[in-house]
Amino acid sequence: MEKDPLGYFEEIFGDDISQYPKNLLQIDTKEAAEDAVNTFGVAHFLDNYDNEEIDLPSGAVAFGTN
Repeated sequence: MEKDPLGYFEEIFGDDISQYPKNLLQIDTKEAAEDAVNTFGVAHFLDNYDNEEIDLPSGAVAFGTN
């Protein structure tokens, strides 16, 4: 069994990538990124220490960068 993800497709469709399902590998990256930040918060992606964030009175968000 193939460990390479594309290897699975090659087993089914052969070496011709034009035969791969076009809609299978598409993702709306902007929507996915916005959903991730809304779900986990900006500090989850920018604060590599503890993912903690502080909402400031101005509406900005502060986080550590250790």
